[in-house]
Amino acid sequence: MKILTDTSKNILKEKISIGGIRYFSLLAICFVFAVFILMILSSFNVDGVWVATLTCKSESGKTVFNAELEECQTLINAEITIDTSKLFFSKQDDGYIVFDPGNKVFTLYLVSKKDINYSNKFLMFWAIPSSFEKVLDEEFHQVYKFKAVLRCTDPRNNKEINTPEIKVDCTLNYEL
Repeated sequence: MKILTDTSKNILKEKISIGGIRYFSLLAICFVFAVFILMILSSFNVDGVWVATLTCKSESGKTVFNAELEECQTLINAEITIDTSKLFFSKQDDGYIVFDPGNKVFTLYLVSKKDINYSNKFLMFWAIPSSFEKVLDEEFHQVYKFKAVLRCTDPRNNKEINTPEIKVDCTLNYEL
Protein backbone atom coordinates (compact mmCIF):
# COMPACT_ATOMS: atom_id res chain seq x y z
CA MET A 1 0.00 0.00 0.00
CA LYS A 2 2.86 2.30 0.83
CA ILE A 3 4.36 1.79 -2.67
CA LEU A 4 1.04 2.79 -4.25
CA THR A 5 0.94 5.88 -2.08
CA ASP A 6 4.48 6.90 -3.09
CA THR A 7 3.66 6.26 -6.76
CA SER A 8 0.44 8.23 -6.40
CA LYS A 9 2.39 11.10 -4.85
CA ASN A 10 4.88 11.12 -7.74
CA ILE A 11 2.10 11.04 -10.34
CA LEU A 12 0.29 13.82 -8.49
CA LYS A 13 3.50 15.92 -8.37
CA GLU A 14 4.00 15.45 -12.13
CA LYS A 15 0.40 16.43 -12.88
CA ILE A 16 0.69 19.54 -10.70
CA SER A 17 3.94 20.64 -12.35
CA ILE A 18 2.59 20.00 -15.86
CA GLY A 19 -0.69 21.67 -14.93
CA GLY A 20 1.20 24.60 -13.39
CA ILE A 21 3.18 25.09 -16.60
CA ARG A 22 -0.03 24.95 -18.61
CA TYR A 23 -1.71 27.35 -16.18
CA PHE A 24 1.12 29.88 -16.41
CA SER A 25 1.29 29.48 -20.20
CA LEU A 26 -2.44 30.15 -20.37
CA LEU A 27 -1.99 33.23 -18.16
CA ALA A 28 0.81 34.50 -20.39
CA ILE A 29 -1.30 34.01 -23.51
CA CYS A 30 -4.23 35.83 -21.87
CA PHE A 31 -1.95 38.70 -20.84
CA VAL A 32 -0.51 39.06 -24.36
CA PHE A 33 -4.02 38.94 -25.83
CA ALA A 34 -5.27 41.60 -23.37
CA VAL A 35 -2.34 43.89 -24.21
CA PHE A 36 -3.04 43.40 -27.92
CA ILE A 37 -6.73 44.28 -27.48
CA LEU A 38 -5.80 47.38 -25.44
CA MET A 39 -3.39 48.50 -28.16
CA ILE A 40 -6.08 48.14 -30.81
CA LEU A 41 -8.68 49.98 -28.76
CA SER A 42 -6.30 52.78 -27.82
CA SER A 43 -5.49 53.42 -31.48
CA PHE A 44 -9.09 54.51 -32.04
CA ASN A 45 -10.51 57.81 -30.93
CA VAL A 46 -12.88 56.25 -28.39
CA ASP A 47 -13.58 59.35 -26.35
CA GLY A 48 -15.87 60.84 -29.01
CA VAL A 49 -13.67 63.78 -30.01
CA TRP A 50 -13.65 64.82 -33.65
CA VAL A 51 -10.12 65.33 -34.96
CA ALA A 52 -9.39 67.23 -38.15
CA THR A 53 -6.22 66.68 -40.11
CA LEU A 54 -5.34 69.52 -42.45
CA THR A 55 -2.78 68.89 -45.21
CA CYS A 56 -1.77 71.62 -47.65
CA LYS A 57 0.86 71.94 -50.35
CA SER A 58 1.85 74.72 -52.70
CA GLU A 59 1.84 74.11 -56.43
CA SER A 60 5.66 74.12 -56.47
CA GLY A 61 5.77 71.65 -53.57
CA LYS A 62 8.22 73.87 -51.67
CA THR A 63 5.68 74.82 -49.02
CA VAL A 64 3.85 72.17 -46.98
CA PHE A 65 1.48 72.95 -44.12
CA ASN A 66 0.02 70.27 -41.82
CA ALA A 67 -2.14 70.73 -38.75
CA GLU A 68 -4.22 68.67 -36.34
CA LEU A 69 -7.24 70.31 -34.79
CA GLU A 70 -9.57 69.02 -32.10
CA GLU A 71 -13.23 69.59 -33.00
CA CYS A 72 -11.97 72.16 -35.56
CA GLN A 73 -11.80 74.57 -32.61
CA THR A 74 -8.55 73.80 -30.77
CA LEU A 75 -5.02 73.46 -32.10
CA ILE A 76 -3.30 70.15 -31.32
CA ASN A 77 -0.21 70.85 -33.44
CA ALA A 78 0.85 72.45 -36.70
CA GLU A 79 3.95 72.51 -38.85
CA ILE A 80 4.85 74.54 -41.90
CA THR A 81 7.83 73.66 -44.05
CA ILE A 82 9.19 76.14 -46.59
CA ASP A 83 11.99 74.66 -48.64
CA THR A 84 13.57 72.61 -45.82
CA SER A 85 13.04 75.07 -42.95
CA LYS A 86 10.28 74.38 -40.45
CA LEU A 87 8.09 76.32 -38.06
CA PHE A 88 6.14 74.48 -35.33
CA PHE A 89 3.07 75.31 -33.27
CA SER A 90 1.61 73.25 -30.42
CA LYS A 91 -1.23 73.21 -27.87
CA GLN A 92 0.73 75.64 -25.72
CA ASP A 93 0.56 78.28 -28.46
CA ASP A 94 -2.47 80.46 -29.13
CA GLY A 95 -4.76 79.27 -31.89
CA TYR A 96 -7.79 81.12 -33.20
CA ILE A 97 -9.91 79.03 -35.51
CA VAL A 98 -13.14 79.70 -37.40
CA PHE A 99 -14.72 76.70 -39.13
CA ASP A 100 -18.14 77.16 -40.73
CA PRO A 101 -18.40 74.69 -43.63
CA GLY A 102 -22.00 75.68 -44.38
CA ASN A 103 -20.76 79.17 -45.29
CA LYS A 104 -17.45 77.84 -46.72
CA VAL A 105 -15.39 79.61 -44.05
CA PHE A 106 -12.22 78.20 -42.54
CA THR A 107 -9.52 80.38 -40.99
CA LEU A 108 -6.59 79.82 -38.65
CA TYR A 109 -4.51 82.36 -36.81
CA LEU A 110 -1.68 80.82 -34.79
CA VAL A 111 0.69 82.75 -32.52
CA SER A 112 3.53 81.10 -30.64
CA LYS A 113 4.48 81.92 -27.12
CA LYS A 114 7.41 84.33 -26.96
CA ASP A 115 10.74 82.65 -27.60
CA ILE A 116 14.11 83.45 -26.02
CA ASN A 117 14.41 86.53 -28.27
CA TYR A 118 11.04 87.78 -26.96
CA SER A 119 9.45 87.45 -30.37
CA ASN A 120 6.33 85.63 -31.45
CA LYS A 121 6.01 83.47 -34.53
CA PHE A 122 2.67 83.57 -36.36
CA LEU A 123 0.69 81.90 -39.12
CA MET A 124 -2.42 83.29 -40.82
CA PHE A 125 -4.44 80.90 -42.99
CA TRP A 126 -7.73 81.34 -44.82
CA ALA A 127 -9.66 79.16 -47.24
CA ILE A 128 -10.86 80.67 -50.50
CA PRO A 129 -14.67 80.21 -50.19
CA SER A 130 -15.31 79.76 -53.93
CA SER A 131 -13.02 76.69 -53.93
CA PHE A 132 -14.41 75.11 -50.74
CA GLU A 133 -16.20 71.81 -51.37
CA LYS A 134 -17.22 68.75 -49.37
CA VAL A 135 -15.99 65.63 -51.18
CA LEU A 136 -17.04 63.04 -48.58
CA ASP A 137 -19.99 63.22 -46.22
CA GLU A 138 -20.47 60.17 -43.99
CA GLU A 139 -21.92 60.07 -40.50
CA PHE A 140 -18.58 60.16 -38.68
CA HIS A 141 -16.26 61.31 -41.46
CA GLN A 142 -16.18 64.37 -43.69
CA VAL A 143 -13.53 65.45 -46.18
CA TYR A 144 -13.22 68.95 -47.62
CA LYS A 145 -10.97 70.15 -50.44
CA PHE A 146 -10.17 73.80 -51.10
CA LYS A 147 -7.55 76.34 -52.03
CA ALA A 148 -6.17 78.59 -49.31
CA VAL A 149 -3.76 81.42 -48.70
CA LEU A 150 -1.28 81.62 -45.85
CA ARG A 151 1.30 84.00 -44.47
CA CYS A 152 3.67 83.31 -41.61
CA THR A 153 6.92 84.14 -39.95
CA ASP A 154 9.49 82.96 -42.47
CA PRO A 155 11.41 80.01 -40.96
CA ARG A 156 14.25 80.34 -43.49
CA ASN A 157 17.45 82.18 -42.66
CA ASN A 158 18.44 85.26 -44.65
CA LYS A 159 14.86 85.98 -45.74
CA GLU A 160 12.36 88.65 -44.87
CA ILE A 161 10.81 88.37 -41.43
CA ASN A 162 7.44 87.34 -42.90
CA THR A 163 6.56 85.39 -46.00
CA PRO A 164 4.51 86.84 -48.82
CA GLU A 165 1.08 85.27 -49.37
CA ILE A 166 1.48 81.63 -50.38
CA LYS A 167 -1.33 79.79 -52.18
CA VAL A 168 -1.82 76.16 -51.24
CA ASP A 169 -4.15 73.28 -52.15
CA CYS A 170 -5.67 71.68 -49.04
CA THR A 171 -7.55 68.68 -47.77
CA LEU A 172 -9.32 68.72 -44.43
CA ASN A 173 -10.05 65.22 -43.16
CA TYR A 174 -12.52 65.50 -40.27
CA GLU A 175 -13.50 62.33 -38.43
CA LEU A 176 -14.57 60.86 -35.12
